[in-house]
Amino acid sequence: MKKRLHILEITDDTVIKKWGNDIMNTYYKTAQDTLKEEGVSEEILFYFEANNRKYIAFYMVGHTFLPSNKDKEINRKHVEIIQSIKKDDFIEAEKLYDVTA
Repeated sequence: MKKRLHILEITDDTVIKKWGNDIMNTYYKTAQDTLKEEGVSEEILFYFEANNRKYIAFYMVGHTFLPSNKDKEINRKHVEIIQSIKKDDFIEAEKLYDVTA
């Protein structure tokens, strides 16, 4: 099982918080189906602030990480939202250890 963590500095937290709410309440089943198509079993979005800067972090678990289908509305919307609030490019975190009990 592969795991990834991507961190992104953002300019606006209201947009991403609304999107998170939309995913959980409006697009949940569609999001599940989309993740399955991409070989991802779990995706979690975190929001945090540090040094007066705003960040989001995507944590993903899966067997493969296939590209998203751009023909699907949820994927187009997701990319559009991220592009509209991102301050810089994603940073992929380096995994130093992974302990499972």
